[in-house]
Amino acid sequence: MAKYAEIKYGQPYIVHADTNSPQSNNSNAQSRLTDPSVANVYYSKYADIYIELKDEFGNLTEGNYATINYQEYISGQPGQIRQITLIGSVTPVQYGALIEQNTAESYFSYSVRLAGVVVESDGTYTPPNICDATIESVFINKKESAPGSKDGQITIVASSNAGSLQYSLDNINWQPEFVFKNLSGGSYTAYIKDAIDCRDTQPFTLETIASLLTNDPVIDLGGGNKSRWSAAFNPVVFTYQRRDFPITDIYAGLQKQQTVFVVNGTLLNSAASLSASDWIAQACLESNYGKSKLANLHHNYFGIKASSAWKGKTVTYQTTEYVNSKPVVAKQVFRSYPTLVAGFADRVHFLQVNKRYKLHGVFNSATPEEQAHCFLKAGYATDPAYPQKLISIITKYNLKQYDPPCKTPSNTSTIISTTNLK
Repeated sequence: MAKYAEIKYGQPYIVHADTNSPQSNNSNAQSRLTDPSVANVYYSKYADIYIELKDEFGNLTEGNYATINYQEYISGQPGQIRQITLIGSVTPVQYGALIEQNTAESYFSYSVRLAGVVVESDGTYTPPNICDATIESVFINKKESAPGSKDGQITIVASSNAGSLQYSLDNINWQPEFVFKNLSGGSYTAYIKDAIDCRDTQPFTLETIASLLTNDPVIDLGGGNKSRWSAAFNPVVFTYQRRDFPITDIYAGLQKQQTVFVVNGTLLNSAASLSASDWIAQACLESNYGKSKLANLHHNYFGIKASSAWKGKTVTYQTTEYVNSKPVVAKQVFRSYPTLVAGFADRVHFLQVNKRYKLHGVFNSATPEEQAHCFLKAGYATDPAYPQKLISIITKYNLKQYDPPCKTPSNTSTIISTTNLK
């Protein structure tokens, strides 16, 4: 019986939408995204990409280790043709792919097209009998907008070499889709199982938005310096006006989904030329907003790998690298730090001792956007969309407010603030 493959895109979700007009509001901009005549709407659009396999009657059918070729297109330019093994009826190509982005600097698009027909297995392929099913993270696409709304949405990001993953939120009802919709706020457990019944679980909390502004105090820092901050649950809890304080520590708060930033008034000269917005954006991106095991267990918020010259502790995790602009999953050795302060301090040291970062302009960048592109040129990441992802986070959370030229303060103060970026 003939089998046919189709490329499918999950429900796209827009991480940020805005216009370059100070008077524009986010909801209005988002409603205009479908109007191609609006050129000044800036946004990042993400979606899960997968391949569905169907029989000649249009019904979903098992792949049984058939193969098919597909080709990626980045901003309209064709990439290498790659092969994927189809185990179940639905095979993920990429989770949470950045499929479209429009910024003031550039436009980016990503798509996948089939290149050939389904080739049935000759019976020689054997799935690895290794239990490695892992839930990498649970991505909160949308919080419940109000108590009783039941409009929350999450995506379970998982992987397994055995393939044919199934997903559940109650360990009873299973589905091949990794997106769950129409959820109420509350505590959940995500469950997965693969073709050899290897399983993994991960608890998570889906927040219900109850209110926004809660307080608006002014803190006297001494020496005539004051810090004004406002606490809001969504989307950013903390903003502050002093712009000459580097972030020296980040750790999980006592409340759910809360992150604590420690901001120190003593400016480190070694970090003076590193954009604060890029600091925060990289920490968010590399650690999945503090949810990754590398960040939680090993205080490595920046995904810094351990070379043979590294004398400290190490840990090995599976990660996605890009070879010739194509994603490849591989195991990598990362640095493990005893404390968060050590991890953040090593980020500065790592950039300083590796001369390629100075050579490619990381320390001489005029803007956070330029610095984001310099990180890619210097080899900090292999993902060709890395600068766009950093810029998207910077724009979404207005992180550039921390980036005016720094001046060493006359006094030293330590402030602890809380944010809820995710």
